[in-house]
Amino acid sequence: MTPPEQSKLDWKDGVIPVSKLASVVLRCLCDCLSIYSRVGQLELQQFAIAVSWPFKIAEFEAFFRRGRPKVFFARDCYNYDHILRHRVLSEIGTAHIGLNVGYPCYSILFPTTRYISFDWFLVYGAALYEKHYTAAWPAKMELLPIGPFRIDEASFAEAKQSAGNGDIAIFTGPFVYERAMIGFVRDLALSLPERKILLQVKSFFRNSPSGRDYVRDCTDGLPNVIPVNDNVYDILKNVTYSVSDPSSIVVEAMSLGRASFLADVSSWQRSCYFREFDEILVRSGNEAGRKIRALEAGTFSYPWQKLENVAYLSDDYFMNRVRGRLQKIDAADRLAS
Repeated sequence: MTPPEQSKLDWKDGVIPVSKLASVVLRCLCDCLSIYSRVGQLELQQFAIAVSWPFKIAEFEAFFRRGRPKVFFARDCYNYDHILRHRVLSEIGTAHIGLNVGYPCYSILFPTTRYISFDWFLVYGAALYEKHYTAAWPAKMELLPIGPFRIDEASFAEAKQSAGNGDIAIFTGPFVYERAMIGFVRDLALSLPERKILLQVKSFFRNSPSGRDYVRDCTDGLPNVIPVNDNVYDILKNVTYSVSDPSSIVVEAMSLGRASFLADVSSWQRSCYFREFDEILVRSGNEAGRKIRALEAGTFSYPWQKLENVAYLSDDYFMNRVRGRLQKIDAADRLAS
């Protein structure tokens, strides 16, 4: 028997059998020529990326010779590497599962999720993708709505079983730069002076000069506007209402049973999927206050039925849903063997 070190090139992260080395090198060279014939007119930096693809495929092949998993989880749909990896995983019969990165809120079409390739794609909610994305996606890729996936199961159950305390959370990220958002927060606090307004600024913006100015201007002279740095889910499981600038929090709050609204006050935002649902839009603090009062008076109903596929509204914790799908893979493997 030929010793292992002579029968394969064995690195820490991958393996190439010596018997396949020539064919791998030849395939990479042929693929590079094919890429040149199609996109050779690209700028050098762009062409260098394209011509690296055959070698990345070879790297993935070598890596998965180390071990062939039944399932491969990834959260890198923004990276074209995952499309190359999917090709290799399909050839070895591995289920390739992707997890969404955020939610397309700043615009309807995000380049990070415009062209992707998985067997399953786990999402906060399916409706947006079904309407605006699936035409550019593989026909066999299955969307699996799961809702929020960063929250632990105990907190998820606590939020779903509680109606909250009547208070309001306002979550802000890029709109710390919007003067209209400051007016929004202040007007809401004045229209509902008996409520606590928990103001949470995303950590990326919180300690910037603009973030500090935003918090100062929102809270000045308003004792019911309370800055908080708590975890998003710890906040959501206690409040009854959520208002956010464009963020996945809009749908995550829905999934936790909170009446969730989008603050639509941007001076630059041209498109937003949530604008298809006027009931959840609030364009001023006064409008938000009126909608909350109307909800409590019974003269306005939150559109849960309309949002059923926009967000994942089930009481089933996301990992239970994923686990059920994984068990189907395991059962299929046992039958095949």
